[in-house]
Amino acid sequence: MDIETSPNIRSPLIWLVAPILVGYLVGFYQNEIDILSLVLPGTLFSGFSLILCQSSSNKFQRFWPLLFLTAGFLLAWSYYLIRSDSTNEWQDKPPREVILNLKVTRIFDSKKEIKTRTGIAIINETEKHTSDLIGKKIYFSLSEKNKPNSQTILQSSEIKIKGVIKSLDTNDDANKFYSYLKNNGVQFELNRIKILKFIDAGNLFFQFCNRQNAKIKKILELGKSESHAFSNIYIAMLLGKKTALAPQQKNDFLKSGTMHLFAISGLHVGVIAYTLFYILYLLRIPQKPAALIGLTLLFTYIEITGASASAVRAFIMVFVIWLGKVILRKNNTFSSLLFSALIVLIIDPGQLFNPGFQLSYTVVGSIILYGIPLQNYLLNKLTLFRGLPEISFQLKHYLSLWMLRNLITLFSICFTATLFSTPLLIIYFNILTPGAIVLNMVLISLASLLMVSGLISIILGYLKLTALSTFINHGAWVIIWLIEKLVEIFINIPGLFLDAIFKNSFFCPISLLLMICPVLLFHCRIFKSSIILFIAPPIFLVLIIFFGVTII
Repeated sequence: MDIETSPNIRSPLIWLVAPILVGYLVGFYQNEIDILSLVLPGTLFSGFSLILCQSSSNKFQRFWPLLFLTAGFLLAWSYYLIRSDSTNEWQDKPPREVILNLKVTRIFDSKKEIKTRTGIAIINETEKHTSDLIGKKIYFSLSEKNKPNSQTILQSSEIKIKGVIKSLDTNDDANKFYSYLKNNGVQFELNRIKILKFIDAGNLFFQFCNRQNAKIKKILELGKSESHAFSNIYIAMLLGKKTALAPQQKNDFLKSGTMHLFAISGLHVGVIAYTLFYILYLLRIPQKPAALIGLTLLFTYIEITGASASAVRAFIMVFVIWLGKVILRKNNTFSSLLFSALIVLIIDPGQLFNPGFQLSYTVVGSIILYGIPLQNYLLNKLTLFRGLPEISFQLKHYLSLWMLRNLITLFSICFTATLFSTPLLIIYFNILTPGAIVLNMVLISLASLLMVSGLISIILGYLKLTALSTFINHGAWVIIWLIEKLVEIFINIPGLFLDAIFKNSFFCPISLLLMICPVLLFHCRIFKSSIILFIAPPIFLVLIIFFGVTII
């Protein structure tokens, strides 16, 4: 291998994650099977694999991995069927009026002018003739005029309502929101709601988070002018409120493939976590208390922003990495990624079919397995001042090396993220974004600076230093103006951002498989040439786009 430094990808967790992925996939498409017929052989095979693993005979011991993987696959398949609860006896029933007790588990953000509160809830109690609904997830849409003015529906609120329930049309795959609800286990839709009683306004923590969300929004709006919408982008980026964006702003960012800047996800959580870590380091707080304080503040921030699935996934990643570094003194990023995926998939198997989950883990995994080796390769090949001894370096030499190193790192990350996310962006959002490589190199840097500025502004706002917070906000709006101008320029360059669809949906998994295979073969030492590693995925993607994609 001609790369001096490559990531440590050795992880026994892959023996658990791989069969779980396959089991969930099969369970998604093959759900009409007796669960007991999966659990019994799965349990039996797992027992045999443990026995053979301990066997002193090499002849029998070599069979334990096959038995273990088979057991994992069967048990994962059965677990998915149990958790997905795909049976819906109400599928063919007409809409009807019901009285229900709901426990709210998720509130969706909405624009101020739209006086509707939407979210997901679990049915806790019903009338006797509808008792089969207890425990089911439901999507609700509540008009503000139908709720008491003094009460706010929050995550964890319990309410008694009267409304019209109907089965969610889970066959409507064209409706992306319905597909999202289906993947989150929602089977019913409830509207024309009237709240009869607030059983519980919500626990104190979620009430606190709701108040802090409103307070942070006010801090980020300090000094804003009604003549421009810069504060909309600021709030959207720091609080994940995409509804704060003007329609044209949303359209431009979506078209340019940079809408990920407004979802509280890996970039946001990573930047906030690093900033908190650095602040705690400057305060000379010992590692273990710093980890506890930092993770607590980070978790609180995620809950304040609404605890979206992408934010929770990113927090789990940071939690595993940060805690592993503090307790075990190790930092195996790939192992941490697998562990976080394992936690997410066990908690909610439906996440596997969530576009956000697929994009998050595909991008992060590809950066570890492809982006880091590419970065190291380019750093080795493009080293400046190779013949000059370091003792002779001046400030200009150090600055040049620093700029080159950061430029290579940015390019490697953005190229890798764009390369491996392209099939998913085409299948889910119908966009092809070759220009996102260059645009994201600039925007990720500016967005990171903007998030740090926003965090400083929030801290100053809490310290009642309003004038300083306002000053920081104005600086942030300059960055936002630059971001908007860059997006506007780039989306008007022909060929950089295109509307596209696959000729057949199977081209998406095929293209991902073709790109991932040479990467895995390289790390498994099947072949040692880094050139094959770097050129094979782009070549396969270009071929798939040429033969399997239609430009609209």
